[in-house]
Amino acid sequence: MQCQRELLIVLLLKHLIKCIIQDDFDERVMLAHMLSKEGRRRIIEVLVSERGGSNVAEALGISRAALSKFLNGKTHPSDALIEKAIEIASIEEKEKIVAIVAEDLLAFARDFFSLLEDLEEAKNPELLQEVLHELEKAGEELKSILEKA
Repeated sequence: MQCQRELLIVLLLKHLIKCIIQDDFDERVMLAHMLSKEGRRRIIEVLVSERGGSNVAEALGISRAALSKFLNGKTHPSDALIEKAIEIASIEEKEKIVAIVAEDLLAFARDFFSLLEDLEEAKNPELLQEVLHELEKAGEELKSILEKA
């Protein structure tokens, strides 16, 4: 089950640019669900830094108080709110969001593989090595894309 989640992360990284920049709704839904609380907060922070709090709150259909709670880490935005944030983001904001999502998912993957190294026996070590290799390739591709942006 966790291997499937890691494979999903690899696929998400490979399609990250497409799902955010080209507004691929189905993948944006999966992407929002996989994000950490900190990643969610940082996405909202990008919008606020570019547009200001009042404009972001209005565009997202939330109160300034709710926005403040998100930014202060007291609560976190829902999947639906993150989807909407990505939907309303400008190209420049989406480029920043891509970097946040990539960092977030790669951090999760690194933590996961670190835990696997602690296990003496893996059910399918060949598959795990293949996933790790694909994840590293996806990370390199994403880094190259972000450096060009």
